[in-house]
Amino acid sequence: MKISNELKVGLLTLVALAIFILGYRYLQGKNLFSSQSIYYVLYDDVQGLVASSPVHYKGLAVGLVESLELIPNNADKILATILVDNAVPLSKESIAQIYSTGLISDKAINLMQTTDGFLRNRIPKNQLAMSGDTLYGDNQKDLTTQVAEEVRPVREKADNMLGSIDSILNVIKGVFDTNTQNNITQSIGSIENILGEFDKTTLKLNKLIDEEQQNLKNILANVDTITGNLGETNSKINYLLDNNANKITSIMSNVDSVVRNVSIITDKFATMELTETVEKAKLTISELEQILGQVNNGKGTIGALLSDEDLYNKIENTTLSLDNLLNDLKDNPKKYVQFSLIERKTKEQKEQKKLERKADKANN
Repeated sequence: MKISNELKVGLLTLVALAIFILGYRYLQGKNLFSSQSIYYVLYDDVQGLVASSPVHYKGLAVGLVESLELIPNNADKILATILVDNAVPLSKESIAQIYSTGLISDKAINLMQTTDGFLRNRIPKNQLAMSGDTLYGDNQKDLTTQVAEEVRPVREKADNMLGSIDSILNVIKGVFDTNTQNNITQSIGSIENILGEFDKTTLKLNKLIDEEQQNLKNILANVDTITGNLGETNSKINYLLDNNANKITSIMSNVDSVVRNVSIITDKFATMELTETVEKAKLTISELEQILGQVNNGKGTIGALLSDEDLYNKIENTTLSLDNLLNDLKDNPKKYVQFSLIERKTKEQKEQKKLERKADKANN
């Protein structure tokens, strides 16, 4: 059977058209040999996502964005239609997150599972997303936005720091006038002179150390010898203490006993003396109270003297008369010399009297 040229042209045209359609769908990212499910996602901002952008699941391209359009009744929302291979099981709570695939501005959608029943890559049937379901939409911050957010606080701190530095420089400029600068220059010159003197002193000290190095060695040797002797003495003391530990303990126990006994005896003596003193004080106070009681009652010489007004007057008169007599004796001593009671005898008269008495006794 002979095929006509018209039929050949028609068949070739159909084949070319089929190849064109398949190639176009392939270039769009559609899998030509597997079935796909349609899902819808609502976004507030698609951040440069376009139709035919890839859809990834765990880093693998599993679909593409079929279309993006504004919702007629809600212009603030954008509806994205995505095609995903049926081999990828998604849950109803899956998230379709827009993210950057490179450093420039290429965008894609990453599918993430969020079901609580997800176990061993299996999703319960009652949580499986079906073709035509709406998934949750999310936007991942791109690198530029993240860098801008991280750099913004640093920039603000840098601006504040520059402002502070500017203020400090202004203050320093106001403080360090010409006189202050001259003073600082002079101070630096003085410091240089001091450092020069210090260097000279250091050289002299090094020279002195070099000259006295032998003496220092001898001193250090003597110190080592003394340290060794101290170590030997310490060892001997430790040996004596170790060998006489029991004796030392016994002596210390005896000393403690003696101290305790002395303390007890001292306490007893102190208690006895204090008790005796208190008793004597009580007795003295009691006797004093009795005497004062008698004086208040007019008994005894002191009581009578204090309570008898006539006796007091007589004593006062007698004292006055005695005072007058003494004054008269002082003024007129010859008036009272004639009394034998106050006649003074000489030593010869006394001897003569003794001789007369002896003569009288002899005659008798």
